[in-house]
Amino acid sequence: MKRKNLPPKRKNGLLALGWALAFAGFLLSGMIYFYCQNVEKEREELKLKQIQLENNAQKAIAQLETIAKPDTRYIVLQGMGIAQGKEASLFWNEAQGKAYLSAGSLPPPPPGKQYQLWSIADDIPYDAGLLLPGVANLQSMNEVTKAQAFAITLEIEGGSPTPTLDQMVAMGAISG
Repeated sequence: MKRKNLPPKRKNGLLALGWALAFAGFLLSGMIYFYCQNVEKEREELKLKQIQLENNAQKAIAQLETIAKPDTRYIVLQGMGIAQGKEASLFWNEAQGKAYLSAGSLPPPPPGKQYQLWSIADDIPYDAGLLLPGVANLQSMNEVTKAQAFAITLEIEGGSPTPTLDQMVAMGAISG
């Protein structure tokens, strides 16, 4: 019986090593692809965050420019009722009609309720906007071109067309 000529085992080992290296290369290229996809996604998320930060910075600069104007008034709204001993701060520029409010130390509104700012001119209250819950910094309010005082009431979530006077939590008169 004649033996078949078999290739040396060394060649089979090299062939297996070649296939293993090819498979490892395929896996490595797949891993690199998915890594690059994740890096691209993170880059896009960071770009969106950068845009948000730039927008926030522009808003803050606009607020500071208004507040720094010599004709901008600073009004302290003194707490009453459930906010006794607390206060809110309002910066108002009558010429520009811009008002910025900080809820300051007012307690959080109860569930289903929201604070609403009112400008009072000639004994008539005008809606000056809703305070967003949980915002600790200055909030831009509705345009206010005339006022002798400002008040904050506790209203149903979404606000009210007229103030609920027995729910007034802060008020501040404009001096001078």
